[in-house]
Amino acid sequence: MADKLKDELRDRMSGPLPYARGELVDVDFGALGRGQARVGQTLLEAARDLRVDIDHFCGGRCSCGTCRVKIVGEPRHLSRRDLNEEVTLGIQAQQRGDRLACQAVVLGPVKVEVPRFFNA
Repeated sequence: MADKLKDELRDRMSGPLPYARGELVDVDFGALGRGQARVGQTLLEAARDLRVDIDHFCGGRCSCGTCRVKIVGEPRHLSRRDLNEEVTLGIQAQQRGDRLACQAVVLGPVKVEVPRFFNA
């Protein structure tokens, strides 16, 4: 099973998988926090583990877009977008390089900016 998942992750990016599944890599959420995440986690899972608050009104099901983040470093260290993520993001957000934290799988070190759309 682990080999199948590793192959799937490899297929989602161009070139060989630089980090092993489960390996700890640096994830930087800017002013909100930084720490380590395991290769294979989504950005949303990593944020939760690091106690970084990212809105996700749909519960991480790729249907609301509230977990949209801006990738500011190493976008190649994330899985490719699938069709559901592309539809939820829309063309302009895709062109900016935005991702949905619930869908972007960590493949290596990455730096993320978390916009605040719903400030209290």
